[in-house]
Amino acid sequence: MMETLTKIKDFFVKYWKLVVGTVTGVFIFLLGIFAASKDTSKEKVKTRDAEALAKANAKIMEVHGEAFERFVVENERLKKEKEEKATAIEKNKLDRVDDLRNNPEKLDTILEEEFGLKKGE
Repeated sequence: MMETLTKIKDFFVKYWKLVVGTVTGVFIFLLGIFAASKDTSKEKVKTRDAEALAKANAKIMEVHGEAFERFVVENERLKKEKEEKATAIEKNKLDRVDDLRNNPEKLDTILEEEFGLKKGE
């Protein structure tokens, strides 16, 4: 065993430059592989980020489209409701005018109570 260790020691003493150069070369080689894989992982991250951004934009557009459709439907419903109320108000107004035309006592009462006008003044 001691003999083997002596041979190894003699080898390293004799070829120390070769050993240091080999270890340095392997270290630089491994460092290069690590750096190259780091760039690849950056590209993977960029690709995944772009995919996630596109997916998020698609989702936003979908939700925006649905919201816009709901807005249009609700807007149309409100317009129709407004028109119905306006029609009902106009009908009520016409009915009241007809009622007041056919009933002069009611008209006199309204003029007297609201405006302080008496019949014949």
